[in-house]
Amino acid sequence: MKISEFQITRYGPLKAERYLLSDFNLFWGKNEEGKTLTIDALIKMLLGKVRDRDFFNINRVEEMPEGYMILEGEQGTVKLPERGLLTDELDLTPQEFRNIFVIRNSDLSLEQEGQFYTSVTHRLTGLKTEEIDEVIDVLRDIASITPTGIFKDDASSRKLKTRLERAEAAQKNMDDLLSTVAEEGLDELEERLVECREEIRDLQEKESMMEAARKRETYEKGKEALKDLKEAREKAEEYIVFTEEDEEVWRKQEFEWQKCTEEEENLKSSLEELEEQQKEAEENYS
Repeated sequence: MKISEFQITRYGPLKAERYLLSDFNLFWGKNEEGKTLTIDALIKMLLGKVRDRDFFNINRVEEMPEGYMILEGEQGTVKLPERGLLTDELDLTPQEFRNIFVIRNSDLSLEQEGQFYTSVTHRLTGLKTEEIDEVIDVLRDIASITPTGIFKDDASSRKLKTRLERAEAAQKNMDDLLSTVAEEGLDELEERLVECREEIRDLQEKESMMEAARKRETYEKGKEALKDLKEAREKAEEYIVFTEEDEEVWRKQEFEWQKCTEEEENLKSSLEELEEQQKEAEENYS
């Protein structure tokens, strides 16, 4: 892909001119006639708004250039900025474009050389060590692990190292206690304690069942007594026809009856005595 034509209609003090380019093109002129501004305008038309750290002192003119640029490549002709930016067409970053395609002011060094070579190598070979390192750093942060491989002991990790040390000490104490339990046979006592608790639970269940049976028996007896009471009440209702005067007469008659009964008993006794006397008199008479 190459630039076949461009025109800058407005960019700082540059004059509006149309340029048709061939395979090799040389721009020459005196100082301050716009050679560097032309290159700056071309870069902005290709990449859009760029930063000074990618292209040193490129933003001497704050405005964006107006005009167009025609690129020719294997897939046809592309006109910028109608089709967007070069970064939309090619997978290139401004830093890579600066270090590979643009040499400014006889600057033959590479900006951020180490990082640039690493980035290019990764893109050529498919390696993603930087991303892997970032993932590793994120995993370390999540796990609260320092780069040396030990757990952090700061406020962000809530004193993770201290808590782990306490947990290890607690585990050691538990192991010591288990050894003591095995040596002194405390596990058998614990087993016997569990058995006793089960026996107590069974006895409590039996007691509950017996209490339920007692309540059932009491209920049945009460139910039977209630039935008898209802029957007696029904019979008693038959005598409601008698008044209090009848009851008074009844009592008087009952008193008289008892009195007559006593008199009858007395008369019977007197009769028996008279009969004895009569019998003796008859015997004497005989």
